[in-house]
Amino acid sequence: MTLLEMLLALAVSSMIGLASFILLDGVTRAETGAAGKLDLFARRDRMFRLLAIDLAGAVSADLQESSELVLSTGAGQITWSVTDQGVERKVRRAGGADLRQRLSSEPAEFGSRGAGLVSLRLPVADLWRVVALPEGRPE
Repeated sequence: MTLLEMLLALAVSSMIGLASFILLDGVTRAETGAAGKLDLFARRDRMFRLLAIDLAGAVSADLQESSELVLSTGAGQITWSVTDQGVERKVRRAGGADLRQRLSSEPAEFGSRGAGLVSLRLPVADLWRVVALPEGRPE
């Protein structure tokens, strides 16, 4: 083999190695991005499910100025607070300590959707859920 053939083989091998590295880097970045999106979707889904569960167990509900939803349960009180800083859930049990949960750091708002219905909306993502308040349930 001549020096020219060796240099040509080295150049081709280097190009194949570089292409492989670029492909692997792209796949790794795509996987990281997808995992982040899935985590965000899972957190949003958990928040909407918790709201539905809390409302299902509530005896009464009071929506205060589109920023707080206070639910009375047999065991205490659950308060959902929404601001442009996110969503917070506070559980107060009778005779117990408060449990605070930061469910989302996305801006959120409550809205009234007719008699017995309330919506939780995430304006940035344009996601919302409408749920029935305890007083809005049919007898």
